[in-house]
Amino acid sequence: MKKVTEMYRKLFFDYHMSAQIKEILNGFDAEKWAKQLADAKVEAVSVFLRCGFGYKYYQNGKYGRKHPHLGNKDLVEDTIRECHKRDIKVIGYYNPWYSEYDLENHPENCRTNEKGETVSREVCPNNPIFENELLPQVTEIAQMFDLDGMFFDCVFMGKDRVCHCNYCKDKFRKETGFENIPISDSDPGYKEYVA
Repeated sequence: MKKVTEMYRKLFFDYHMSAQIKEILNGFDAEKWAKQLADAKVEAVSVFLRCGFGYKYYQNGKYGRKHPHLGNKDLVEDTIRECHKRDIKVIGYYNPWYSEYDLENHPENCRTNEKGETVSREVCPNNPIFENELLPQVTEIAQMFDLDGMFFDCVFMGKDRVCHCNYCKDKFRKETGFENIPISDSDPGYKEYVA
């Protein structure tokens, strides 16, 4: 069998769902879905583990928040089971960066501007949420599911993602000696901050 990197026919199934969307996976039939994929000769397909709103689409596990309207459905387990029956590889999609839940309930976990104001639903990568929730969730996923690979989305830094929270300030100061986090790419210490 080919490696996922050698496969030609891969399908990325994009499934970001805000909590405001109440009817998710209605009518989803994993067996029918997998049969359609097999009929189309799909070699690998993605399944959403944690979307860009920060919700998981499976039932089990200690870490992560299920989409509030998931009910008793399990997109991940059902997709893996039915696709593997048909020799279709399943790649888990995981977005560690965004969280609608944290923005609304724990804004201290989110990226801030130089004034300390929360500016988006982007979770700060230097925040303890990464060590305490997200990394354990990824470990748990690897132990629970027979995935053929993982895709981590939005794991990059740049001038549009500069964070000024206390975690970033402390880490930047300790690692570089610069007192202030740069505001733009022309400020001293910008390259060190991105690194």
